[in-house]
Amino acid sequence: MNRKANQCLSANRLDEALAAYKSCLEILESLGDMRTQAMILNNIGLLLVQTGDLETAMVCFESSCNLYDQLGDEVGRADQQGNMGSVLRNQGRYDEALDLYAKALTVFEASGDRLSIANQYTNIGYIHVMRGESDIALEWYKMALPLFEAEHETARAAGTRRNIEILVNHVSKK
Repeated sequence: MNRKANQCLSANRLDEALAAYKSCLEILESLGDMRTQAMILNNIGLLLVQTGDLETAMVCFESSCNLYDQLGDEVGRADQQGNMGSVLRNQGRYDEALDLYAKALTVFEASGDRLSIANQYTNIGYIHVMRGESDIALEWYKMALPLFEAEHETARAAGTRRNIEILVNHVSKK
């Protein structure tokens, strides 16, 4: 069922993917498989973000976060906090988003997960861009770049370099 959902998602058949994920979730709930339930709820949340249903996406991420809490999985919880932060960011609730990003970042820094750290740095930087705080955003992007490079995330590194160039030009014009 999960494979079918992923295939539908890859083919941009979002309604079919959502239905397959929901069927998969029902089976997992009956089996008591909390870890896979948390992963499926994450997938549903990401799909709902694509469709613009941010309210329901947030419910999915919160439910996933609660399951990771029950499992004692701090990194899984932090992933969901990052996702919830992005929903709040998309809703213009920047302070709340920054709070969740900071919580996730603390866990990722403790775990040494460089890619997740870099992702949170860029999330935080993006909020500062949205607030018109280019100089602060620039610092966050500068911290993310070497981490993306170290993880051989060439596309993410290139995007971050572009953001840095844009921000450098913007800051220098102030």
